[in-house]
Amino acid sequence: MNIDPGFRIRTMWADMPSALDIPKTGHLQSNGLHRLTCTFQTDDDRREVWAELEEQACRAWEDSPARGDAWTRLLIFEMMRIGGEFRINAPVSLTLLRNLENFTEAFIKWYPDKLHPVTLTPEQIIDDTQDPVDDSALVCFSGGLDVAFSAYRHTSGQAGRNTLNIKAGFLGAGLDVPLTKEQVLLGVEENARLMLKDLGIDKLYVIRCNYQHIFLEHSALWGELSHLAVLAGLASFLAPSGYRNLIAGSSAPYDTLTIPWGSQPITDHLLSQRQFRVYPDGHGFSRTEKAEKLKGWPFGVSRLRVCWENPQPGGKNCGHCEKCKRTILNFRACGAEHLLEGCMPSVELSSRDIRSIDLATPSLRHAYQTLLQFCRQRHLSEPWVKDVEFLLTYRKPALWHLCRKRRITRKLYRIFFGRQNWKLN
Repeated sequence: MNIDPGFRIRTMWADMPSALDIPKTGHLQSNGLHRLTCTFQTDDDRREVWAELEEQACRAWEDSPARGDAWTRLLIFEMMRIGGEFRINAPVSLTLLRNLENFTEAFIKWYPDKLHPVTLTPEQIIDDTQDPVDDSALVCFSGGLDVAFSAYRHTSGQAGRNTLNIKAGFLGAGLDVPLTKEQVLLGVEENARLMLKDLGIDKLYVIRCNYQHIFLEHSALWGELSHLAVLAGLASFLAPSGYRNLIAGSSAPYDTLTIPWGSQPITDHLLSQRQFRVYPDGHGFSRTEKAEKLKGWPFGVSRLRVCWENPQPGGKNCGHCEKCKRTILNFRACGAEHLLEGCMPSVELSSRDIRSIDLATPSLRHAYQTLLQFCRQRHLSEPWVKDVEFLLTYRKPALWHLCRKRRITRKLYRIFFGRQNWKLN
């Protein structure tokens, strides 16, 4: 059914250089998965993005009335990076298009130099405003602390009236771990299956995707902006298989949100449509508070996978990167660091290990501030707490040091050489 919902969305074909070309069927690959493709085309570029999923899920997607939904979500930031009109030669749901209107407006306001207004012109708009909904859910699951907390919280009925019925897990392969690291990916997948099975969730969908590789030169978009949109896009290939919600574990609590950021409660829900709601979970808890809740699931804690800087064969944690150290401190604060002995080479951290952590971004500083706040609320006074206090007091981001040094240098230059021609190259 073609309708005109107003806004900037049109169903008329026009002579536009930018397009998402989406074939109607997938193709069987040698690995037994079926590959769905989308050609991302602009006036001076053409790239083929693909996603590989199992046959049953692929067939359900092929039969769905709105085949363009998943690709539109997945590539929304790449379209905003280019700007202008994009023709989508597949049907797209009305409720998704309405939400994306607001989603793009927010990020363009936050990033006017990086992102640009985009008009989506689908082949057909599907009126899904009256479609039935239910509480069946996928959980975005890579084995990390945030997603483990969300999976445990919902399966144990601790999410109150917001509890969703998790039917399966979803893992995006090729995103934080490249597809070339097969042994690491196999370990991550096996570990995720074991963790979910312990919670009574028998199904894990693994969708392989080349997004990170194909847009490698714009990888900053992934780390800062597009990570949730890409994950939600991949997960929504499974919406036609009967999953109506996606639980995405949050990374920051409400009181220390980093805004703008690619995933936060202001815009996350705007990646939803009527029959596939993106549900950001856990913003009411700091990382240490999540660790405290996870004490009730020792098996899950013993298999946590938090390391992305130096992933080891089998998907193990390295134990010495910033995130590994922070996770050890999170569990140490709630008296449960011993539970990590199954997934960390060691849970011992020296004073130097803590004081040498580089707080490279404001979000990292917030993470350690919430850790210290938790310690103070519990009246913890161990030496390592003093090390965290030192870290927050004296360890500034490298960029902060550079800017400070630059300001001092300018002041000295002005004193000795006057104000004219003081600008440094």
